[in-house]
Amino acid sequence: MNRQCREETSLAINGWQHIVDMHCGADIIINVFRTFDDLIYDAADVTDEEPQIVAVPLLWEHAVIPNLHWLIPLCLDQQIITDPHSRPAMGAHNLFFEDNPS
Repeated sequence: MNRQCREETSLAINGWQHIVDMHCGADIIINVFRTFDDLIYDAADVTDEEPQIVAVPLLWEHAVIPNLHWLIPLCLDQQIITDPHSRPAMGAHNLFFEDNPS
């Protein structure tokens, strides 16, 4: 995660915490991490995707991939993060998605 962050924002941020793995089909696993650091305000545009800082309550007003509307609040929910019994549907930090949900 440190390398990915540095490549996309030029920031060397440490302290990443693994939150969940999302299994989307047979060969796709999306790993979700979080961290908190004021260095984010120094993020540089080093790819064709410009970093943006958005307040969570205003997230709905921005063009983001739809799953961020629930992934970001999930990552900020201390009860879910610290109490494994509060996430029975996730089963050990894993979310599974069907290829073609009906």
